[in-house]
Amino acid sequence: MLPVDRVKPAIIPLALMVILLAGCATSPNGADGFVRPPQAYLPLNTEGLEAGLAVLYFDQNFVRCKSSHLDDLPQGDNAKERGRPGAPIPYLNHQFGRSEIFDSGTNRLLGMEISGYIRFDRPGTYGFQANSNDGFRLYIDGHLLIDDPAWHSDRLSPEAQLPITEPGWYSLRARYYQCKGTAAIHLYWRPPGAEKFSIVPAKVLAHQQSY
Repeated sequence: MLPVDRVKPAIIPLALMVILLAGCATSPNGADGFVRPPQAYLPLNTEGLEAGLAVLYFDQNFVRCKSSHLDDLPQGDNAKERGRPGAPIPYLNHQFGRSEIFDSGTNRLLGMEISGYIRFDRPGTYGFQANSNDGFRLYIDGHLLIDDPAWHSDRLSPEAQLPITEPGWYSLRARYYQCKGTAAIHLYWRPPGAEKFSIVPAKVLAHQQSY
């Protein structure tokens, strides 16, 4: 069980909650790639959090080479019905080469839905980048931060910036797929005050047993 801290209770009128959730359904990215902060901070229910990120695997029926795209993977409730759960992933810092991807049982024609929470310990602007092979998307608190969804070899995404005004746990979701050949997935961040990017550490990642 992870320690729960820096999460403040809040009372939010139902009408305001509907507006906030509707706003999270659209991408808030500006033309400069800077993500606009949410209108209000929504504390997360942190009871029962466990270390690592939850994962669902999608097998070759959903992944085709060269024409592959993350949009080919099942979405929403359909993803839970058609995916198969795997062991939690401690963090994303893996150069698989041609080896098995996590505990998926394969190294090709594989899609993944990764979900959980990320903890921001202090306010400020956090930078994010990903190195992936093949497609990768990252959402935090419903905001699309990294969007590199098509088939490609190893490459580093452009930097995305996320302003955090209230420390605490925020939802995290990532989608990834591997066609064939070599595979890689690395998620980097630059917290406020840091000079360089580093791997997002396992200690700030968690999930709930929902699959």
